[in-house]
Amino acid sequence: MLRLKKSHSDLHKLIEYSLLVYGYVVIDDFFSETDSLFKRLKSNHLRDLTLENKDIVYDYDGGASKKDKDLLGNILKNKNCDDSTLNSNNKNELKELVKLPLIYKTANQFFKSNNLKIDVFQTLDTPDSNHIAQEPHFDRIPALKFMLYINNVYIDNGAFELSASTNHWVQKNFPIPRPSFHDPEYLKKSRELPKPIIDNIKPIEGKAGTLIIFHTDTIHNQGKVKNGECRIIRSHFRNKDKKLNKKLYISKLKNLISISK
Repeated sequence: MLRLKKSHSDLHKLIEYSLLVYGYVVIDDFFSETDSLFKRLKSNHLRDLTLENKDIVYDYDGGASKKDKDLLGNILKNKNCDDSTLNSNNKNELKELVKLPLIYKTANQFFKSNNLKIDVFQTLDTPDSNHIAQEPHFDRIPALKFMLYINNVYIDNGAFELSASTNHWVQKNFPIPRPSFHDPEYLKKSRELPKPIIDNIKPIEGKAGTLIIFHTDTIHNQGKVKNGECRIIRSHFRNKDKKLNKKLYISKLKNLISISK
């Protein structure tokens, strides 16, 4: 496993190289548990993501998730949340997270663009969790993800899993633009993977504050919780200018033709 420290010399160059070659990198000490922002993020996570909180979106059985779409663009809002001061404060802290130099600069360099769409997903997994993200796959819409462990996460309580360097296999076999996100055959293919890839999937354990950066063309899955719980904040970065899926590409092309008339 490729793991770095924030104090490492040439950190951004190493991150850039690692994402290109291996499809991922781990920053072990991205946050200390005493960091002010991390403490606030963790407090919000513990308060808001519970199985008893009915305002949370339940994307999968046995767990809970909360979504903030286009966080910095403020275009779409979580339909289950209101504009209360509490919710506003939570969003401000998530905005502070994604604008941290190591995160935003990494995304900026990776996409060579400032026109970025950022979606943030906060998740809670328990031994009862049973959902599609636990199956090895690549994302149908590619993104650069920054996965922050909110609690100590080990194999027993659902460590994230990944098969290094498989981004090259995906990009060779599924060039961009890719089929529509809603294409059932494409969904099936994103999970029909060669045995050598499956056999090379490894868990990434880490203490609270560990940051995993990976491109979602790298085969991955959320680990299953045997005991305890797994709490994660995932920040998804995409280049708004990139035509990633055929349906979206055709739609944008039609709009351009219509405007030019």
